Amino acid sequence: MTIDIERLLATAADDSDQPLTTHVGDLVQRGRRSVRRRRVATLATTAVAVAAAAGAVTAWPVHRADPAPAARTPGSVQTIDATTGRIIQPAPPVSPLTDDDILQRCARVDQPPASWDKAGPIDITWSVPLKTGQGERFYAVLLSPDRTVGIGCEQEGGGHVSLMRHDLDNRNGTEPLPLWTNQGRGPADLARVVADTPDGKYLRLGLVGRDGFFAFGRGGFDTTAPAASVRGYDDAGRLVLQRQLRLPAG
Repeated sequence: MTIDIERLLATAADDSDQPLTTHVGDLVQRGRRSVRRRRVATLATTAVAVAAAAGAVTAWPVHRADPAPAARTPGSVQTIDATTGRIIQPAPPVSPLTDDDILQRCARVDQPPASWDKAGPIDITWSVPLKTGQGERFYAVLLSPDRTVGIGCEQEGGGHVSLMRHDLDNRNGTEPLPLWTNQGRGPADLARVVADTPDGKYLRLGLVGRDGFFAFGRGGFDTTAPAASVRGYDDAGRLVLQRQLRLPAG
């Protein structure tokens, strides 16, 4: 704007060739028009710049997280025994129930001890050296504080709980045969137990608890089923148990 006004003034002041004909009002009017033109040009330039910036932002690709890897459905994984080539069936799972929960459930159906049973009723002083099962269903071994009485306690579907007390030493010869301890207890150093299934196709792993107790499932021995060869080993791999037992169905 200053340059335009100066040019107009210079033209008006140049009277070398012509007389002064430019009015001061014309100078002011022309200056105002010059200012308006510059403002319009500035706004137009700004609008173009903003539009270009907006276009640039819109044109940028939207960043998205890397796609998650496709979920894979695990296939059936089988473990083969290197010595025999037979399929190894896994041990039954440890019950998710706490020892206190199992003791409370079993105590509700506990019966008055027999004359030979000096261990007393189930209470918090009893231990749970073995427990297996899923969800609310379980099979557990309860051991009295004096370690003379063992209880096999099982909760089936529908919440039904049943148990049986056993004289671990069979002092009075009252234990039914085969002895309960023979079915589910080995030496105290038992660390691993395995069974050859009667059909000869599988090696079945058992769950080993404390004090030598073990299980191949949630009780329910089938007395009519053929016996399986059961072997147990200590931490050093030495054979410490060898029996012929009837295994539970699962």
